[in-house]
Amino acid sequence: MATVHPRGDQRVLKTIRSLEAARFAVTVIWLGEQDATLDLGAAREEVLPNPNRTLARVATTPRLFWRALRARGDVFYCHDFYMLPFAYIWRRFGRRRRVVFDSHEFYEDLYASKIPLRSPRLRAKVARWLVERTVAPADAFFLVADGMITDSRPEKPVYLTPNFPSRSLLGKETQGSSEREVRRMIHSGTISSSYGLEDLVMAARLAEDKGLDVEIHVVERYLNSADEQWFKDVLHKHGHPAPIRLVAPVKASEMGRLLARYGAGFSLIRHVGQNPRAVPTKLYEYALYGLHIIGSDLPAQAEFLRTQPGVLGRSYAAGDSSSLLAAIEDYLDHGVDNDVRDRASALTFNTLSWEATCEPSFRELAELWYGDR
Repeated sequence: MATVHPRGDQRVLKTIRSLEAARFAVTVIWLGEQDATLDLGAAREEVLPNPNRTLARVATTPRLFWRALRARGDVFYCHDFYMLPFAYIWRRFGRRRRVVFDSHEFYEDLYASKIPLRSPRLRAKVARWLVERTVAPADAFFLVADGMITDSRPEKPVYLTPNFPSRSLLGKETQGSSEREVRRMIHSGTISSSYGLEDLVMAARLAEDKGLDVEIHVVERYLNSADEQWFKDVLHKHGHPAPIRLVAPVKASEMGRLLARYGAGFSLIRHVGQNPRAVPTKLYEYALYGLHIIGSDLPAQAEFLRTQPGVLGRSYAAGDSSSLLAAIEDYLDHGVDNDVRDRASALTFNTLSWEATCEPSFRELAELWYGDR
């Protein structure tokens, strides 16, 4: 069940495939439009309309839960924190029913920032109590990052399943691509005012002024219409630098083929919310396809670029377009040999792909609960 993740969300699709590989029969209940064909394997789906507002999506939870009860499942697998209170009801309908929570946020930090108390220490204490009480009915956890959930009962299984890309969902595994152009760079993530896109436009302006031979392609994937207008205003403000080229979004299954055409990729997250503790999914995708990564120096992202085997890249000072330009120039001056790219890509396909690192956890949980079925 999911409300925050709409129909077609990549993490939900990866989860469905992994559950089926672990021999679960899956019914997925989510929000969206049933107007596009999705490869759900043998899974059944039930689709409810997706409201535009967050509170309206939360309000759909009872309806989704009622659908889940009618599906008569053995496991209640939820992706949304506010679904967990329904797990108490779920248990009353069957002694052997179990609950799995797939956590994508540092909820203690998130709620501590919203609690109206002056003392940060007291806010953190109240937030921890709230989260512990809410996750109490869960029997197992799948976490995007370590430390997202603190549970006082260590006997519950906890599996670390970062948002590594799925090789099958990304499409063809393309290495040594003849279409790759070293001086062509891409930003394939969401366009938002909180993601540093203005830094990239300003750096492109400086690159044009210096006469650098570089193309910076930006995939037009917007969080909402307000961010689309914001980005158009940014381009106009800086004279729409010539290196910036806008690219139409592609299906997830075509992303691998798209990325294989580029020499480098950008991850421009700013110091907003939980970003300092996050490693964006796009970094994993860039790494899988041998792109040199230029990323802002937020702690988790910078550590990933510095220490992850097989990853090519460097950091720049977040919010500083001159530092970003220096990182671009350094990449253009030194380049990356294609043999090095292919070796790095081969390594990351075994260390940063969902199939190699995350999918075994679902089989392990199935064996733990149900043995050799």
